[in-house]
Amino acid sequence: MNWGQSVFAVYLGFAAFMLGLVTLCIKQDDIFLVDKQYYKQELQYQQQLDQMNNAARLSTPVDFRQAEGWLTIGFPQEAMPSQGTLHLFRPSNANLDRRLAVQANAEGAQMVNLGSLQPGLWKLKLQWQSQGKPYYAEHALVVR
Repeated sequence: MNWGQSVFAVYLGFAAFMLGLVTLCIKQDDIFLVDKQYYKQELQYQQQLDQMNNAARLSTPVDFRQAEGWLTIGFPQEAMPSQGTLHLFRPSNANLDRRLAVQANAEGAQMVNLGSLQPGLWKLKLQWQSQGKPYYAEHALVVR
């Protein structure tokens, strides 16, 4: 085999390798970093910013505490939720996402059992209303 054939073989091998990688990337369907309703959410992002600003103006922020397999969410007295949702978002696998209704007790706290969640990073997206005013808060949570 002369050097020209060797160079041709290297180029042919590289082309086959790249074709294999492109095929692998095209067939991949388990990428969960973006929500399926991404564009719809992007259009509503200004509303979310307004809700985040409302939460930032509270005298005390929402308190997220994790202990012994439970998450306690403490709401400020001035913004007790009348309704809302807690979205437990798993960036690495959208099939594990959960949505819970916000149901704070008289002291303004809600307990969430973390025992059924798989270990790893979770993002908590909390959206609620109090006296007709919307609020939004996020928190990163590591379940062990």
